[in-house]
Amino acid sequence: MKSLATALALAVAFGSAAFADQPKKKAPRIAFLAGVVDATYTPAQKQGLEEGSGGEITIFNPEFDPTAQLRQCQDAITSQRYDAIVITPLDNATSIPCAKAAHAAGIPLIVDGTSIGKDPDELKPQVEGVFGSAIWRPATAGEYTWNLIAKICEGHESCKILIEVSYISDPLFKGQIDYIKKKAEGTNVEIVAIYESQYDPAQTTAKLRDLLVAHPDVNIVTFVADPTAMAGLQVIKSLGMQDQIKEIAQGGTKAGATAVKSGELFATFSVLPFTVSRIEGEMALKAINGEPIEPNGIDAYAVGNIAGAVTMENVDQYKPEW
Repeated sequence: MKSLATALALAVAFGSAAFADQPKKKAPRIAFLAGVVDATYTPAQKQGLEEGSGGEITIFNPEFDPTAQLRQCQDAITSQRYDAIVITPLDNATSIPCAKAAHAAGIPLIVDGTSIGKDPDELKPQVEGVFGSAIWRPATAGEYTWNLIAKICEGHESCKILIEVSYISDPLFKGQIDYIKKKAEGTNVEIVAIYESQYDPAQTTAKLRDLLVAHPDVNIVTFVADPTAMAGLQVIKSLGMQDQIKEIAQGGTKAGATAVKSGELFATFSVLPFTVSRIEGEMALKAINGEPIEPNGIDAYAVGNIAGAVTMENVDQYKPEW
């Protein structure tokens, strides 16, 4: 009996030692090539990527400069420090070379925000080197925005709109505007001006004031994000136009949801940076491990318990992430 106990003890000790000698699997290292870095949205993205991948995230900030983003992509690849890349593409001219270079180096690339390829509404990868995508589909944004516009403009003889975009060539807002223009044909809806803010509330404040003075009969202003909408609300109030104008924002922030609940904002869109980035992190981890990614493309607007507009009717059910 004693010899049996000794043998079992030795077996357990040997097994424990063998397990301890096995090398620990390293956490993946992921380069996140953002479009721009801000104080609230980007940290939520970083946390989501960390949770989804279980890895270490390094953020690169090109400040909306496509050439700088391509240079950062090349730096990330040549450094040989990263197991995967997540990119918020700024344009095809620079993001396609990035994807191809990553593919040549054997580094999987996951797309965040805007698709890489000919079709900005296509969710699945279109370019060699792209393993998965979480896309804010322009057609979806256009549909959601148009539904709100149609509701607000019902009963108006003429309904005039100001549209804010991040930057003029941004595929998300270009596709959204194209959708609205097509739907507005033969209706009472007219887009009177489009202006660029680069997500900067200071630019919103300066440009919106001039546009509202030039177009005092505007009925709707759409904003690229809740922070610019908050700045826009102050401009609208200062001009005494708060009862005339309905504001539509994209962002789904805590401040935006509060403004919807109080009636200051007509609507904001559900935008969940942590959840979407967690999915992207999961995609990256599967790509690193050579596992299939299914689905390999999602519409980011469809994530969460509320898909689309957050309004007075559903704001109590909405759970903002930033």
